[in-house]
Amino acid sequence: MEVRKVTTVLLGVCLALLAAFRPVSSFSAPAPDNATIIAWIPLLPDLQFSQIPAAKQGKYEGDRFSYMTAGPRNAPVVLFLHGVGANSMHWRFQYPVFGEKYRVIGNSVGSALES
Repeated sequence: MEVRKVTTVLLGVCLALLAAFRPVSSFSAPAPDNATIIAWIPLLPDLQFSQIPAAKQGKYEGDRFSYMTAGPRNAPVVLFLHGVGANSMHWRFQYPVFGEKYRVIGNSVGSALES
């Protein structure tokens, strides 16, 4: 069979399957509104800063590191380290969960939140 015929047949089969299995509108869940989506996103802990000692500032751009913490101060520490292009806000969903049992610290090293 030619490639063109095979492509046409596959496209026809896919369209037939989509038509056969499309959801019935009366059983579809309503689309959430923006308020519902926003209420579902957990709030972030306060952004905090740690001053870099003057003797060490030559090794870094800026004079402080930023981070966020959650959980009891006397609990075991869990450190969240992000990758390139991310910051401590990317741990938004983990702060409340891990913060119930651990002292969670999320760094923002190398992000725009530094000075």
